[in-house]
Amino acid sequence: MTGYCGYGYALEIKPLQSDHMVIDRQQEMNGYRWFQGAAKKVSGRYFADKEERVNGMLHRQVWEIGADVDLNEAHQFIFSQVLPYNADVIFDCRGLDCGVSNVWANQLFGVSQLYGRDTEQDYTTVSFVLDKQPYILSVYTVQRGNRRVYQLVDMLALKGDVVPVSEVVGNIEHGHLAFNPEDLQDRRKAVELAVVRLAEHPELRLLIVGRSTGGSFSQNLEDSRKLAGQEKTELVTAGVEESRIDTLGIGDYDSDANGSLLTINSLVELWFR
Repeated sequence: MTGYCGYGYALEIKPLQSDHMVIDRQQEMNGYRWFQGAAKKVSGRYFADKEERVNGMLHRQVWEIGADVDLNEAHQFIFSQVLPYNADVIFDCRGLDCGVSNVWANQLFGVSQLYGRDTEQDYTTVSFVLDKQPYILSVYTVQRGNRRVYQLVDMLALKGDVVPVSEVVGNIEHGHLAFNPEDLQDRRKAVELAVVRLAEHPELRLLIVGRSTGGSFSQNLEDSRKLAGQEKTELVTAGVEESRIDTLGIGDYDSDANGSLLTINSLVELWFR
């Protein structure tokens, strides 16, 4: 694996062995989901226990390693190559402690070949700095039912700040806020900011846009409408006139054939107009 990432440095990461290269892709990422916890599905939604959003150049490779390779040995072999750079382990899990393999494969990474046994999976993510360039290295290794081992390696050359997924983002002075509605603290913060903004500018109206991913088209659409409606109810309860609020649910967002690399599972946007 060449981890050049367009930042003027080449780092060679190699698998223990490889029978077949499944994916080899480099791309600029704005809002890459950096998973730092176990994979879960709760009430039809998919997430890791902890996530942060980061920007940079991603080099993703997925290898089919074979059936005669020890999963744990193949996993640790990757990290032996970054030990000289004093890598900090951010999160590490093995087997059932990693959560649900189906969620890792199909919802978080968007690579179906990674769907294997929940008892036979490893995930580790580390950070390190080399030549003043910070990097993230995340590896998911899994054994499928046919005993073949597959391995994903994400190398991200970081650019800018690390932003918690749960953070309220946007620029209210320019008429926009966005937040993760599953985080109660952020929901309260967004309501407080919106109430103040609308009180200071009685000429403004508010459009609440709900977005949801992780389910079927119809389920995403229904969930996104519920999200927008719930936010409207909270704002009305907080004293905003109902006549000033419009709602819209638009279902899925920012997903493509490469998986949901740029999204969280649900999002609410507030547009002041």
